[in-house]
Amino acid sequence: MTGIAAIARDSNGKILDEINALVRTKSVQVAEALALRLGSVLAKRWQWESIIFESDNKELIRSVKNKSFNCWGSLAIEQDIVSLLNSVSACLSFIPWTANKAVDWIAQFVVEWVIPSPLRMGMKTKMGMAQHLE
Repeated sequence: MTGIAAIARDSNGKILDEINALVRTKSVQVAEALALRLGSVLAKRWQWESIIFESDNKELIRSVKNKSFNCWGSLAIEQDIVSLLNSVSACLSFIPWTANKAVDWIAQFVVEWVIPSPLRMGMKTKMGMAQHLE
């Protein structure tokens, strides 16, 4: 079992929402694709129109950007991401793992069965968004 997560931030870096899930896969590529799909679902849910997606998986970013789908294990997931993002202006970019630690931190909580994550609990009290986060 692997924890995956996506964090949505505004242009100032302020966290707007996060989502995490527990998935059963042995493939890093599939887990990364599922995490990117989670972010796509989050963007669709909030109806954001201009989005930047960041991942520390160069192969996945290249595959989705170019619609080249080289990994059969994540093929359907990558095609779903493209479909979800079809109606928005989305930029996909590679960032090093060291710049992406917040997402890894959120993902570990689903593995440790801390649901909802501490970030989500803090957001509820700080932003008064409880009705949107349940």
